[in-house]
Amino acid sequence: MSLPLAYFLTWACYGQRLHGDERGTVDREHNRRGSPMLAPDPRRVARERAVMNGPPVTLSAAMRAVVEDAIPQLCEERGWRLITQSVRTTHVHVVVNCRGSHSPERAMAQFNARLTRELRRADLAGEDQHLWAEHGSTRWINDYAGLYGAIAYVNDWQTGPNREMLEEHRRATRAHIESLKAWLREQGLPEDGSTVVVGESMEERHARVNPEVVRNEPRTE
Repeated sequence: MSLPLAYFLTWACYGQRLHGDERGTVDREHNRRGSPMLAPDPRRVARERAVMNGPPVTLSAAMRAVVEDAIPQLCEERGWRLITQSVRTTHVHVVVNCRGSHSPERAMAQFNARLTRELRRADLAGEDQHLWAEHGSTRWINDYAGLYGAIAYVNDWQTGPNREMLEEHRRATRAHIESLKAWLREQGLPEDGSTVVVGESMEERHARVNPEVVRNEPRTE
């Protein structure tokens, strides 16, 4: 398998982007390459907020300065190519090439560990304080068009009019998707985008779409 041009890593501060947030999140069941983000779910947000171990974390100017210095230092030590980064008050973006030495999940874990260590060393975080969300977004960038898009997003689409246009585009896209799902339900068609075969029964479709599940089901003979 060829190596990606880069990883586009995004992780939020603790408590700032709980699963079910309308801006989109990932969890253990939605973290594979190409899988969609979780749909908005206010009830899940409320459940997760109720079990938080401390208040949400917002990065101060001093904390952001420490993080901005620590990211390139880690990349230099590991021999990674840092392409761009953006440290916000509630989340961090990094576009990086790890030379195939780490998966995006491991790279993100290393960033989180180093940033936590440096913030504690600077007396800007408590020893037992949760600083980062448990999961983040780990996107593979396999072509230059994707790389250009990631760089533009990190450098130019975080604040101001560009950000407002992006949010409006996202809201419109979510509305189109929900409208399509509703239409598919009315037609008796699957909402997951799987191919429909005319005349196929539900049992036949289940066997085609989920071959591994069907193969592992216990025999009833």
